[in-house]
Amino acid sequence: MTHGFAVRPASPFDTQTAVPLIYMTMRRFADHLFGAGNPQRSIEVISRLFVQPYNRFSYQFADVVVIDGRAAGLMISYPGRIMNRLGLSMGKQLWGIYDARGFIRFLRRVLPLAFAREADTDEYFINTLAVFPDYRGQGIGTHLLSCVENKGREMHCSKCALSVEVSNLRARQLYERAG
Repeated sequence: MTHGFAVRPASPFDTQTAVPLIYMTMRRFADHLFGAGNPQRSIEVISRLFVQPYNRFSYQFADVVVIDGRAAGLMISYPGRIMNRLGLSMGKQLWGIYDARGFIRFLRRVLPLAFAREADTDEYFINTLAVFPDYRGQGIGTHLLSCVENKGREMHCSKCALSVEVSNLRARQLYERAG
């Protein structure tokens, strides 16, 4: 317990808490990528991915921040060296989530991103770091970044990497303060 909150590994039972936090960090991008413009479909797809192991949104790589027994935030992170395998595994899982036409449409939307390099093999990637609005400003994001750095060191990664929307000033300030 630190600063009045605890961080624990996520489980599939955290879906109803985790998915809104994941979606909060992605919004329009999730709607484009997973929902073909439909926010409800995006949330459904993220929910189905979260409960499955070994994909980029899996509970397996997530930690939940708890304050007074309530979830306040979430981080999903993993070594950059496994990102390609996670992506392939997620593709197979998405094949089971979408019908054939939906999967082909997903592939068309994701193809421009296929060669984007989000993290090098020596980097620990922060996929999601989110705190519910009622809990912001309490040091939770800073603590989660510290946890990510520790996990990265444990996984023999020399640095951390992440992607953030340019317009997300609050998140950018947090990351810039952390270096």
